Amino acid sequence: MQRNEQKRTTFSFYGAAINLGLNMAVGVAVFTAVGYYVDQRFGGGRAFTLCGIFLGLLYGAYEVWKVVRQINEAAKEQQGRPDKTPGDDSPGN
Repeated sequence: MQRNEQKRTTFSFYGAAINLGLNMAVGVAVFTAVGYYVDQRFGGGRAFTLCGIFLGLLYGAYEVWKVVRQINEAAKEQQGRPDKTPGDDSPGN
């Protein structure tokens, strides 16, 4: 059973990595295409294309943050720990 669980964890990791790559690539491509279209339609030079690239990268960073957060939550659940971050030993917690 332990070997099957290890395989499932490995495949889950690969799936998350592929998902990250696709989200990043598609986000940058879509936002860049929209920026390029706006530049062509309204004559903005390359300003909207560059803004599209920047927005695509921001979207990609957001997606990375979401996946990392999900992986951390899954790791905490797997280890059976409560939802407490290290160093959070303040009174009342």
